[in-house]
Amino acid sequence: MITRQHSAITFMAHARKATVQTFMHEIPWTLLPDGIRAYSGPRQMSHFEQLPDGTDTAWMVFPTELTLNALSKENFGELVKFYRPEGYPKCVIGEATDIELFDTKNYANKHYHALRMHMVQDIVLDNTLRAVLVDVTGRFRDEFKVKWNHQVIDGATLRQQVALFESIGFIHLAGKVCEATGKKMNNQWFKEYVLEPLMVQYPEDLAVNTFKYMRLSDEEDARITAGDFELTDEDKKDFILCKPDELEDILDKMYAEAYFYTSREF
Repeated sequence: MITRQHSAITFMAHARKATVQTFMHEIPWTLLPDGIRAYSGPRQMSHFEQLPDGTDTAWMVFPTELTLNALSKENFGELVKFYRPEGYPKCVIGEATDIELFDTKNYANKHYHALRMHMVQDIVLDNTLRAVLVDVTGRFRDEFKVKWNHQVIDGATLRQQVALFESIGFIHLAGKVCEATGKKMNNQWFKEYVLEPLMVQYPEDLAVNTFKYMRLSDEEDARITAGDFELTDEDKKDFILCKPDELEDILDKMYAEAYFYTSREF
């Protein structure tokens, strides 16, 4: 999932079960598996991806608060324990996440549950992609079969479709968050509720780099500010991985599952 989606699902869970202050303290850690890639590089280590044949898994012991505050791209290799085996082929999608290995390596981290939220949310999205939308067995040949109509697409097209799925999905999800909490997740919301906590808990360059992926376009910002959350035919017309009339149901099922697992983490 993109960092905007991680923020939305986690905020909704905290607003219902805990406090907004707790969310602001923990959200930098929920976003860290993506954010830390500015220092660590490819996503395999921070997402505990298995090799395609399942024989080995990349891993990372996420930094403590003190270590994170002192971390940089230059000293990452000295301050953070990690492992990345050889053998990951190039592919537009990642491999399966080993959540049990994540637990083993990070159970002692003060922010274990916030970090784990990221893992379980990503697993839900990955399962939706593989089980509902696309057959990925031909991924290393750069071939992906759309399940509902059996169209074969290449990796570049899939990447574009996943980005569209996440963009459309965020508008839909922002409506659910507004309904549940009364908050509109526009650019001002992200500055107040996410950027400020990132600037407190991350090194400045890491905070800025993480936040740049969260900025909404002017059109998205205006739409969310106006409360215009209903998906239109125009929104759906370019998305080819499911039938247009099934998109909202797929999103609702995915986000509901992600919310369920998120809410169990605190």
